[in-house]
Amino acid sequence: MSCLTSAARAPLAKKSSTLSLSTSLHSRAHRFLGGRQCASVLRATDDDQHSQAGIALQCAEAVVRNAATTQKVSYKDIVSALNLLRSENRSSISEHDVQGKWKFVFSTMSAINFPGLEYIPFKEVWDCNTYTQASTLQSNIPLGIVPKFTGSCSWQADQTVDFHFTKMDLRIFSKNVLDRKEVNFPPSQYSFFYMSSDKSVIVGCNNKGAVTLMVRTE
Repeated sequence: MSCLTSAARAPLAKKSSTLSLSTSLHSRAHRFLGGRQCASVLRATDDDQHSQAGIALQCAEAVVRNAATTQKVSYKDIVSALNLLRSENRSSISEHDVQGKWKFVFSTMSAINFPGLEYIPFKEVWDCNTYTQASTLQSNIPLGIVPKFTGSCSWQADQTVDFHFTKMDLRIFSKNVLDRKEVNFPPSQYSFFYMSSDKSVIVGCNNKGAVTLMVRTE
């Protein structure tokens, strides 16, 4: 069972926590939602808690979209936005939505809270096709190192993709070093909880608890 489906959904945030989080996200979301709309979170009354939470979610979505496209959002802001979306939001994501190639942009497993080290430093693309049950993961690492893993994947009803890599190719300076070498990586999965309205950005949690932000390339 995934880390998302095994946990109970969190209740609406209390006013104090919602306001604190919204304040930290306000500057990043400003250009997307407008200063007045984000600032209205700070002016919300006790009787308007649902409205506060809704605007805070919009701010979080704006921050995540900005991080996906610019990779200039700070570690603190992106983690705060992802945590809010994970606890308060669950997009309706279909099997069709996840098909295609996804570039890994940010992962809580590898991110470092230091300017310039927050994001995945090289191009890493996951090609997911649950209809044919084919999956590949290719990294373009500096100095001409290009590992590529191939295997299988399958869609589950709880918005989870199970995948298992069993073969590896490796090129170094355009020379094939490994060709379809068998590997024995344990099966893994992504449980997806957020997708942007234009289907270009997706966020999921893997079976180790790491949250990963991806952007569609095809």
